[in-house]
Amino acid sequence: MKKTTRLFLLIAFSPAFASAAVSTNPYTLPGLAAPTGPITTALVLQRFEEIDKNLKSLSADFRQSVNFEQSGMAQSLEGTLEYRKPKLLHIEHKRPEPQTIVCDGNWLWIWRRSTNQVIQTNLEQWRSSEPSAAGLLDFGNYGELLKRYDVSVASESAGAGHRNFELALRPKAGAQTGDYLLKLTVSTRNFFPLETELKAGSMKIRSVLSNIRYNPPMAEERFQFTPPTGADVFKNFKPPRLGSDAEGSKK
Repeated sequence: MKKTTRLFLLIAFSPAFASAAVSTNPYTLPGLAAPTGPITTALVLQRFEEIDKNLKSLSADFRQSVNFEQSGMAQSLEGTLEYRKPKLLHIEHKRPEPQTIVCDGNWLWIWRRSTNQVIQTNLEQWRSSEPSAAGLLDFGNYGELLKRYDVSVASESAGAGHRNFELALRPKAGAQTGDYLLKLTVSTRNFFPLETELKAGSMKIRSVLSNIRYNPPMAEERFQFTPPTGADVFKNFKPPRLGSDAEGSKK
């Protein structure tokens, strides 16, 4: 049976993080002394690699806005996410409608509750099908992310003893990624990206996380998925490039 569908997993591929949680959170982001020297890409890479080394798991609330400039369409998403290194992911969309996304490191399931439909797709196949998303499921691999792009410090502002700054990531010369720009807002308080803005063609995505829990314990069961009773399951779904249709095989 053929079915036309669209696959959007935007929050799953966007490395957006907000400021540290309140002091009652036992899993707060590690703080750092305010640097006195200039903010350089070499310094940011060093700090990101320290984060990569120490990050084991992470959970947060998220808000995300998606705008398509050509069509004028816009969408807002809210929900929660849980991540465990290296590629385990559990996302619960709360708005605009309930939806569950689970990744066990190899397979990714999307359960739309309103229709009781489940899409199963290979994670790496999805990533390779959409160049604008390549490299963005990289929680705990920020150093490698910086190495894949031309990076510059785009702006800097003073804070209370610390500074906020914005990184601009552009494809390296010769990369076939079209109109692409990723901005990361970072604080010297912890060198954890505060929010992101991704522009890929006519699409612009802004993401912010809050209530972050850094390295909390997570049960293995959170990253396993069994389709609900009676659900329509579309296995081995071939994800389309953004803006095109695709077929899924129902089984």
